Amino acid sequence: MEILYKNELLDVCWERISELIEGVGWPQRPPEDLKQAFEKSTFIRIAYHHTHIYIFRLLEG
Repeated sequence: MEILYKNELLDVCWERISELIEGVGWPQRPPEDLKQAFEKSTFIRIAYHHTHIYIFRLLEG
């Protein structure tokens, strides 16, 4: 499986990020709240397989 890593927020599916958060048992957050949190972060990393998001990492600097 080829994984593409991106360190930018262009064309992110915030609904998918919300699903991933809910899927690991974290409290559900609206997609718009997640977008705002990511935009405030210094470092981000999102892993894609084709156009599907599989994992992300969010770090504050």
